[in-house]
Amino acid sequence: MEKKKKESTIKISLNINTKFNESYLDEQNDIINEALIKNNNKEIIHSL
Repeated sequence: MEKKKKESTIKISLNINTKFNESYLDEQNDIINEALIKNNNKEIIHSL
């Protein structure tokens, strides 16, 4: 019983981390896309 409980906790933690990472990446994507539009692609591509 104790072992099963521990595994459940690990799964929940992984799900939370995945959701956080997805929303974080979406946010970063939006920031990059906005910057690309504002800089007309030149400066951003140069810095990459």
